[in-house]
Amino acid sequence: MPMSLANLIGYLRIRYNHPPLAWPLPHFSSPGIGEQITSGDVISWQPVPNSSRMAQIDARTRRVGVLDFETGEGSNSCQYLPAVFSYFTTQGTPEQVAFRHQGGSAVIGENATCDFDDVLLPLGGITSTRDGMNPTWEWMFDQLQQGRGVFIGFGRYDVVGNRTGGHGVRVWGARRFDGRNYLYTLDDGDQGFNTLGLRTQQWEVADESQPGIAGVPNGRLEMGSTNWEIEFAVSVQAKPTLLIP
Repeated sequence: MPMSLANLIGYLRIRYNHPPLAWPLPHFSSPGIGEQITSGDVISWQPVPNSSRMAQIDARTRRVGVLDFETGEGSNSCQYLPAVFSYFTTQGTPEQVAFRHQGGSAVIGENATCDFDDVLLPLGGITSTRDGMNPTWEWMFDQLQQGRGVFIGFGRYDVVGNRTGGHGVRVWGARRFDGRNYLYTLDDGDQGFNTLGLRTQQWEVADESQPGIAGVPNGRLEMGSTNWEIEFAVSVQAKPTLLIP
C-alpha cells in the first residue's frame, strides 16, 4: 500500500514539477521501508533510507513488525491515508494537494475518520471526501482524464466468501472496448527486496458476483475472473504553482 502511493506521488511530481509549473517535494522514488524500532517500552518507526519517499510514507504508516524488506504486516486506509496526509503536511504544504475517494467513510482525515490526534503524525487539516459508496470504473476514468493519480485497494476472497488478504496498486490507465471496462495497474512484481522492479497488468473489471455467491452482483467491481474485489479507490490531485517570469 505505501509503495503504490509513493509511486503515485512520484508520477505526479514528474508530471507537474517542471516549468512553467512547480510541485516540489523532497526524497526520491527509491526502495525503502519504515523500520520498526523498539527501545524498552517505546516503539517508533524510522525511514530507511531517509532519502526514500517510500520509506518516509511507510514509516508514517506504522506497519507492525517491519524489520526488513521481507517482514511486516499490511496496512489499511486508516493507516496509509493519514500517512500520506502527514507526508504532505511535514515535507510539502497541505495546499499543494487534494484528495477524494470512493468506498470507506464519508470523510477521512483531520477531525474526521482516521484522525488519531497524534502530535507525531500531524495531518495539516488535510481530508479526503467520499465521491461514492463503491469504486466505479467511470469515476477512475474521469480522475485519470483530469490528470490525477489513482490508487485502488482490493480484497482477496476465497470461494466461500472469506477475506484472505488484500493489496494496493496504482491505476495508470483505463479504457472501454467492445462494451467492456478495463484498468491498467502498476505495482511491485515481488513484495520484498529484489530486482524484479515494477509490473504492469491489465484487468477487465465488472460487478458480476460477490464473494461466495457467483452470479449475484454486490456493487463492487471484480478484478478479472478472480475473487478479488475493489474495495477502495483514492484520487490524488496535484495543485502546482504557476511560475510567472
